[in-house]
Amino acid sequence: MTEKDSGEFFKVQRTFAQLSHRYSQIIFHQFRRFGIHPGQMPLLMLLDQNDGLNQSEICRKLRIKPSTAAVSLQRMEKNGLIFRASDERDQRKNRIYATDKAKAIWKEIRDLMCENNQVLMQGISMVEICLLQRLLEQIYKNMDNLQTPEMTIRCCGQEEETYDD
Repeated sequence: MTEKDSGEFFKVQRTFAQLSHRYSQIIFHQFRRFGIHPGQMPLLMLLDQNDGLNQSEICRKLRIKPSTAAVSLQRMEKNGLIFRASDERDQRKNRIYATDKAKAIWKEIRDLMCENNQVLMQGISMVEICLLQRLLEQIYKNMDNLQTPEMTIRCCGQEEETYDD
């Protein structure tokens, strides 16, 4: 990579960081009306698709630490978004389920995200959107090359081997 190429890549990195920061601010503001933190959205989405997971499964699928999951789940339970029930096969384990309140909020969030996507993608063709998706997926995959052993994400006491779920 030449110095000029490197300069262009730094512009891309800066733009990506600015985009990420600005969108996070917007989402944080938009989510206030739902009474949830944007960090809880992946959990709502996961439970919408896989209701009844245990905490270890949530950690693995979302690639988060058990302590992070515990705090989020505790807050969500306190706010009436989830409930825990004993596993039918193993009473020592709890399964986590979305409440009707969470399901209603998730529907509103999905609608909001569709509206956001329409605004964000104005002036961009489907071909460009597909290309952007492919490029972002490649960059995400390339991040594996930056990860060192001490950075390996540990979930529920086990090293995470892949990021595909």
